Amino acid sequence: MTVTVDAQRLAPNHPLGSEAPATPQYQAELSASASPTPTPRAQGAATVPVIFSQLASATTRNLDKGEPLYMQGEAATATYVVEAGLVALSLNARPDRERIIGLAGPGDLVGALTAGQGEYLESAHALSQGVAIRTVPIDHWTDGSTSLTAEESAAMSRAAGVHLANLTRLVEDSETPVPTRVARTLLRLGDRFGQRVDDGCASADRAPDHRSQSLGGSGRRAGLRVRLTLPLTHETIASMVGAARETTTSTIEQMRRGGLVHGTRGRYVIDVDGLTDYANDAAASS
Repeated sequence: MTVTVDAQRLAPNHPLGSEAPATPQYQAELSASASPTPTPRAQGAATVPVIFSQLASATTRNLDKGEPLYMQGEAATATYVVEAGLVALSLNARPDRERIIGLAGPGDLVGALTAGQGEYLESAHALSQGVAIRTVPIDHWTDGSTSLTAEESAAMSRAAGVHLANLTRLVEDSETPVPTRVARTLLRLGDRFGQRVDDGCASADRAPDHRSQSLGGSGRRAGLRVRLTLPLTHETIASMVGAARETTTSTIEQMRRGGLVHGTRGRYVIDVDGLTDYANDAAASS
């Protein structure tokens, strides 16, 4: 099956809604799910909100930026479906510093993801404005009156798998230098939320590729470029990589000077191939 992606359409399933163009991943999933023979991954990802919206016990709530959804250590009473906006998942690793372990966007499940989960394993709060959450009480599955459907069970398993994969990457990244962690974080966000930028498209974000030898570049022309339109401050990125804000800012400035990152204040364009080389070179030289 061939899926046609229109990256310029405005997508309500982007975390920022109509403020940002559709991501290829989301648009492909939506297009594929409308096909008579959608792929399993596309079908599952595109229909998660639909699956859980049909539960009689599910309710919807809106969160303002910074408002908590649940706190680490609290009794796990619900599974949450992110329907709009961006939610940050974090650990209370240190009293003076939040450690963000992942970002959840439209279609993601957070909260109670496994049977017998007594408490929430992380905290969650709205990272953007306009966060819409569908709440599914776990009593829906534990009171004996009903059980998970095959679709619900598959969605929960996928979400738990994604959460475990994110934690595994964090552990792997903890053994690497800050430049590698920052680069990998931007690459993963680009893969999850980014919009591909055509080479021929004129943009104020674009600059000549004058990558320096200090960045491990060879002066080649930039390849795949991805635009990230998310509420990402340097403080947020620092919390995601477990580094001081000043160190994170210095790293991003180095990337910018090398032509690997353009833009600021939550509107970035990244050179995927260049950042990948940069992350690998920094890890190898540590």
